[in-house]
Amino acid sequence: MDKLFKPEAKTFIAIAVGTAVFFLLGRFTAITLFTNTYLAPQYGVLALISTVYGPVAGLFTGFAGHLLVDVSYGAVSWTWVGVSAAVGCAGGFILNRDAPVNTAASGGLYDTRSAIRFLVGMMTVHLTGWGLLAPALDVLVYAEPAAVVFTQGWIAGIANTVTAAVLGTVLLAVHGRYGAPGR
Repeated sequence: MDKLFKPEAKTFIAIAVGTAVFFLLGRFTAITLFTNTYLAPQYGVLALISTVYGPVAGLFTGFAGHLLVDVSYGAVSWTWVGVSAAVGCAGGFILNRDAPVNTAASGGLYDTRSAIRFLVGMMTVHLTGWGLLAPALDVLVYAEPAAVVFTQGWIAGIANTVTAAVLGTVLLAVHGRYGAPGR
């Protein structure tokens, strides 16, 4: 557990700030793409938090941030909240092979190879989570029509991949350049 999560003040602060930013971006900058499906930049922030602070921080940020967004709209989709948590957690492993908290990005070493691995990982995580897992859970848990939720899921998967890739790459590059080494 020590490799996955360091219970330090900066990690808890990152979860709190990441959750707040995730909520604000998800609630107030979302552009509707399809029924209950939005383009919003919060997954770029989730990518930063999970990559720099590890999978546990990503899990809590994704869970709490998505929960707050759903509560603010008046209805919680627990399957999609769970997938946001899973995406945050999985995102924490992309650049974190042996020591998840000591990432390439956090040491100022976010290079081209790391960026490519990050982009491929984000695409895999988002398309699997939103394109397959979230809709399948909606069909199983809520008995939603498969055609609708799989359309929502693939649109969300593509949109979230784009926001995580573009904003996440920029945030990680800036963090890699200006972040404190050994974070």
